[in-house]
Amino acid sequence: MSIAVAKQYAQALYEALEPLDAERAKDVIGELSAFREVLAKSAELRSILLNPSVNTPQKKNVIGRLAESLELSQIRNFLMVVSGRRRIGLFPEIQEAFEELVSAAAGITRAQITGAAELTLEQRDRIESALRSLTGSAVLCKYGADDSLLGGAVVQIGSTVYDGSIRGQIETLRQRLTE
Repeated sequence: MSIAVAKQYAQALYEALEPLDAERAKDVIGELSAFREVLAKSAELRSILLNPSVNTPQKKNVIGRLAESLELSQIRNFLMVVSGRRRIGLFPEIQEAFEELVSAAAGITRAQITGAAELTLEQRDRIESALRSLTGSAVLCKYGADDSLLGGAVVQIGSTVYDGSIRGQIETLRQRLTE
């Protein structure tokens, strides 16, 4: 459910900023990233903004000062709304959903690729080429590694997961054998 809520906030931000050209989108994503980074690094800031006993005017005051120091002109009011509705805890998901909206508007598909180990440039090129063919659009990939996969890779595009990992193949085989 929190993903759905984050997508609603991201959609609201996107619509509030329309028309959103590539340069402005880049600036807004930069502001979102700056706020997210400060939020992630500061336990004190998180404790203030996530604490229900801290009243909304105090939170808005903190956000206002932070927005001024980080020069967050495009998302300042949005942060006030998110804070006022006690949704700051969803901020990373909101940012991701916003970036997906911007990418989709630009005709770019975003994918998360997780390999059993870091993928080589050749492997990345092959995967990206296959994803371009699959989606019919440009693909922006984020890469990660998870040694529990044993081998292969898992690709996630939106809510669709393509599991080409050895762990996934073993699980599929196990399910077939138990049926």
